Amino acid sequence: MAARQHLQHAPIIEALIDFRVEPRPDLRVAEIKALHDVLGKDAFPVLLEQARLSGTLQLADEPSLTVNPKEPVGCLFRGADELHVLQAQLEGFAISRLPPYDNWESLIGQARIRWAQYAGAVRPRRITRVAVRYINRIELPLPLVDFREWLPTFTDIPAGLPQSIAEMFLRVVVPVPEVPAAAIITLGMEPGKEGDLHARIIFDIDVFRLGDFPVDGEDVWTALDLLRDVKNRFFFEYLSDKAIELFK
Repeated sequence: MAARQHLQHAPIIEALIDFRVEPRPDLRVAEIKALHDVLGKDAFPVLLEQARLSGTLQLADEPSLTVNPKEPVGCLFRGADELHVLQAQLEGFAISRLPPYDNWESLIGQARIRWAQYAGAVRPRRITRVAVRYINRIELPLPLVDFREWLPTFTDIPAGLPQSIAEMFLRVVVPVPEVPAAAIITLGMEPGKEGDLHARIIFDIDVFRLGDFPVDGEDVWTALDLLRDVKNRFFFEYLSDKAIELFK
């Protein structure tokens, strides 16, 4: 485990705060689209509608797939600063910070402002799930002799097989009962190209908590601070001191 510390060049490619909500039964996507005026079209000039695609697969003598019409679920708003993306949906809200990442205080400050605007316009009944998610891209210098120099818990390949890895995907869900919360850890290796100088590892930490939070209370923000602490714990537990040196 690497010691916890501030990293000047943290490998974050997206940091987001996500709320799942119980919506009003009469809520319509048109009300979410109207949020564009509340956010400010100068601040968030790009609006993209989001829809859910579903279908039915029937297995019989002649299998068939029926695709249902797209179901509108919300809107995505892109910031003029190209640093923030807001997703406002019937059943949730998420705010993302894109590179360069600033700090937690800046992200939580944006979340408070945009959540107040969303909640005021959409009026959800309650918050049922909160999450803090950080997606990191870690570039390890090639050639790699042993991945465990960088990620001590990296996946094993049986000794009798070739030891090189071209692609990889690993997902685990770890309960954290003392919070209470759970962490979804996803490790992946992006396909390489000839002439690459680095292997690119995606390290995705998604920490969430289920609950019943009031829409306008402070409990949800206290919970987010705890989830952020859990996220940091997993980040430094998964990486070696050698890996952390890359980000100072």
